Amino acid sequence: MNRSVKIISLVLVMTLLCCSLCACANAYPRILEAFQEEGFSESSNFDSLMNSLKESLEQQETPVSIHLIYNVTVGSAFVIEFKSTQEMRDTIANNEELQTQLKNVVENEDVQQLYRDAKEAGLVNGNCVLIPFSLFPSNVREMIDIFKNA
Repeated sequence: MNRSVKIISLVLVMTLLCCSLCACANAYPRILEAFQEEGFSESSNFDSLMNSLKESLEQQETPVSIHLIYNVTVGSAFVIEFKSTQEMRDTIANNEELQTQLKNVVENEDVQQLYRDAKEAGLVNGNCVLIPFSLFPSNVREMIDIFKNA
């Protein structure tokens, strides 16, 4: 009896773990769709700021995909897609370039608290991080809301 409870518990835990990992892997398509519904487009043209960030991530051998989403009247946002949520957390803790970009939106010097503050501010969704750019704070808030609710 006790052995069967352990086996059933183990199977249940493994199923939940697989489901949570699958949910992380599918964050970007939902995010892109949410932005497109609000009139944004995707582009592969990066500016020097994101090229610098991408190079710093590559130096750490962190495999990421960086997506540029823009709307001419609202602004642009970079969505950095990581392989896993844990990889994203580790990178936020260890990559100064990414920390600088997040600190532009979330004012916190504590690296350990930065991930939690970024998540609370809506800059983290699944395995993705949002770096929004706009001249107007209300437009930045709009992009964060789209990202957070995707």
